[in-house]
Amino acid sequence: MGLLIELINEKKIDVLGLQEVRDEAIVQRIKEECGFKDYFWKQYFDCQEGLAILSDYPLTNRWTNWDGTGDIHNSTLMCVHFEIRDQTIALMNVHLDDVLSTNREIEIVKAVNYMKHIETHTGFYQQPQMAWQRCLVQTGPV
Repeated sequence: MGLLIELINEKKIDVLGLQEVRDEAIVQRIKEECGFKDYFWKQYFDCQEGLAILSDYPLTNRWTNWDGTGDIHNSTLMCVHFEIRDQTIALMNVHLDDVLSTNREIEIVKAVNYMKHIETHTGFYQQPQMAWQRCLVQTGPV
């Protein structure tokens, strides 16, 4: 843990996504020792570990795909929004199934659909040069 905290402080990381975090106390320790202003941690639906996002910026619109909204195929998605210089940023921390590629593909499609939902309902992604949009244009529809 000390090496991780040293690296975060050395690199002056603004936003950090972590997976398989043993418990919220670890996230709180990293927040305090690295000076992050906010964090979002949520325990996985099936064990004590969880996903976390730590940030120098206040986090809003906190969402996970394991809020009782359906089958998650052993893959987890966490999304937050934050503001930098009057620009809203959406960040998704994704932990995909390490066993079945089919489950990984299902959850990747869900992540893309969630991004499309944000665009449709909020106008959030109206910039045509967003990286994920360029990828979809180049590879075709999911």
